[in-house]
This record gives sequence, C-alpha cells and structure tokens, in this order.
Amino acid sequence: MMERPKKGFGIPIASWLSQEPLRSWAQELLREDMIRQQGLLNPETVRQIYADFTERGVFRPQLWYLLMFQAWMRDEHAGHK
Repeated sequence: MMERPKKGFGIPIASWLSQEPLRSWAQELLREDMIRQQGLLNPETVRQIYADFTERGVFRPQLWYLLMFQAWMRDEHAGHK
C-alpha cells in the first residue's frame, strides 16, 4: 500500500449544493437583484448556469466559481461598512 501512487478523490459539491443549508446559501449569493446591482456579471448567464444545476441536474465548475466569487464579494463589501 505504501508503494502505490497517490490517488485523487472527488468532492461531492453537487450533492452538497442540493441540500440545506448550502442550497439556501447558493440561492442567496446568486440572487438576480444582487448580481444586477454589482454590475460585474451577466445576470442571465448566472441564472442559466444555476438553472442548469437546479432544474436539469447539470453541475458545471463555473457554478462553484460564481459562488466563491459572490461569497468573496459579500464578505469584502461587509468589511467596508
């Protein structure tokens, strides 16, 4: 066992995002009004990526990137109040 090469493993992000509390967290971060107010991302594209996941079960890595960006934006904005 010690001589075997390293093996990676998948992280079940799609499964986590399908369940509470992460489902509500994702919905809050990707609210269309917030995306529009920020003026940095295309709200229609964000909506489509999230809809692909919630309505069709298609998880794209871009969804996680959007969530991380939005979480960073929220935390950064909260730090400047």
